[in-house]
Amino acid sequence: MKHEVNRDVLGDIVYKALSGNFSKSTHFISHSLVAKAKRKMFNGKIDKRSRIAEIVVTVGMPNYSEREYIRRNKKLGDVFPFTIDRKIDD
Repeated sequence: MKHEVNRDVLGDIVYKALSGNFSKSTHFISHSLVAKAKRKMFNGKIDKRSRIAEIVVTVGMPNYSEREYIRRNKKLGDVFPFTIDRKIDD
């Protein structure tokens, strides 16, 4: 199975998960393809003492909640591709 994901898209979502106040960044490429980057956290927070940052990158079909989000945004008239980011709760 071949996924049509641009290198810039993956770089952007990984950069947001690493440097910003975002724990998760999701890029909706089409209605059937999503790229996600999620930073591993401890008790919901980033460990400032840690020298490493673990990021999980997932490319594939959207899960149930993401499909619902896509359906809702199609009705509102949003077009692909678009990106959403989840902030870290302090």
